[in-house]
Amino acid sequence: MVTIRLIDIKLEDRFINIVGKGNKFRQIVINSVMYDAISEYLEERNSIVTNNPYLFIGQKNKNTNKPLNRNFCNRLLDKYKDICNIKDLHPHALRAYFCSNALHNAGYSIDQVANQAGHSSLNTTKQYLVTEQEDLISLANKL
Repeated sequence: MVTIRLIDIKLEDRFINIVGKGNKFRQIVINSVMYDAISEYLEERNSIVTNNPYLFIGQKNKNTNKPLNRNFCNRLLDKYKDICNIKDLHPHALRAYFCSNALHNAGYSIDQVANQAGHSSLNTTKQYLVTEQEDLISLANKL
């Protein structure tokens, strides 16, 4: 997330170009909530005088060409986990939430979840999927 550059965002086309581990390229779809949030953020970001090419900037990197530090993001998550009273909030928890929610609630196929998560193996995607007992009961009742 910290390495997303402004040129990677194709807001009107509704996708973000992502280069992940091993230089794997994928396009992440921008849904309506993300569209609104990114639009609002870009409006505010454009009022800051900076030449930093990265989407997310802070006080320490706004006058550089470097991305935000990952430790900064982890500290931010720690702050919000306390505010939101969430016991365990970290980047992998957010990935697991996305993967499970996309599969169980949004109707994505497991292949689509793997694509959006940047996984080349479905086995990697399966490690992120959380199946609640209520979900299993609901599915079983559809039989």
